[in-house]
Amino acid sequence: MRIAYLIVDLEIGGTERVLERLVTHLSPGFEPCVISMVGEGPIGKRLPVPVVELKMRGKLDASVVPKAVSAIRGFRPDILHTFLFHANVLGRLLRDLSDIPKTVCSLRTLEGKFYHSAVQRLTSRGFDRVVCASRAVAEHARRKMGLRDCDVIYNGVPIPGNRSGIAAELGLRPVVATSVRMARGKGAREIVGLAARMPETHFVLIGGGDEETELRRIATPNVRFAGWRDDVPSLLVDVDVYVHASRLGEGFPNAGAEAMAAGCAVVATDVGGTREVVGDAGIVTADVEGAVRRLLGDPAERVGLGKRARDRAVEHFSVESMVRQYEKVYRDLIA
Repeated sequence: MRIAYLIVDLEIGGTERVLERLVTHLSPGFEPCVISMVGEGPIGKRLPVPVVELKMRGKLDASVVPKAVSAIRGFRPDILHTFLFHANVLGRLLRDLSDIPKTVCSLRTLEGKFYHSAVQRLTSRGFDRVVCASRAVAEHARRKMGLRDCDVIYNGVPIPGNRSGIAAELGLRPVVATSVRMARGKGAREIVGLAARMPETHFVLIGGGDEETELRRIATPNVRFAGWRDDVPSLLVDVDVYVHASRLGEGFPNAGAEAMAAGCAVVATDVGGTREVVGDAGIVTADVEGAVRRLLGDPAERVGLGKRARDRAVEHFSVESMVRQYEKVYRDLIA
């Protein structure tokens, strides 16, 4: 079964990593091809499947349409599966312009420009199946887009088996960590501010982004910047507390789920699908500092939450579970 995956780009990001895990774990009999509207990116460079770059030069670059039509006709997929807003819109056009037997649209966030919901209200109805990354996304789509039916498939994250991570690597204790794209609203600035109020604790920020230079300038000496890493779950296995401080409506907080898979005691803000993902295996609160101080002072609670978090991740957020559910969607469509 040939599956064409259409995505905006293949830079480092949550959705891009989910797509990477999906296409590299498909069962024999599935033949994937990834079509990136912009370029290959670091994730595209390491994908062991064909990657087609449409080299879109801007959001209004109409030349991307005939390029996409050509790519679809060349690959002849049984199913086209789209990820993220612009790819969903282009995928809807391709359904009319190309001979694609079946189509799947993925909805992944509660965020977006003011016009996104109105546009996707029209485009989502042209897909054979719609998959939401969480029940929170599905409810948002029902309210904002009039979506009537969808599948909910949680993102899959690696379950690490190692015991030594970033705390041992840096030789630090206690360690509060976060994995974050350092951009407005993602929570990195809040972590740096928290570190300034807790000088006795070491804070590690894994990731990078537009705000990194400014955050490095204002950070106190107890903050370490670890850069982008591909082995985040393995790095987090020995941190004391993980903080997810995003203020954005993320449909499924991948970083939080990776921390849970690593067995971290998680403290998170109550936005998007975070409460749904964390469940009772972490602390979801507006008082992040209070929760972090509480866990650092109570090793028994910290260890207990970490064990519950890992158990929850194994049960609900494994890569294998995600892939099998997507494969079922594909098989049901073609049956």
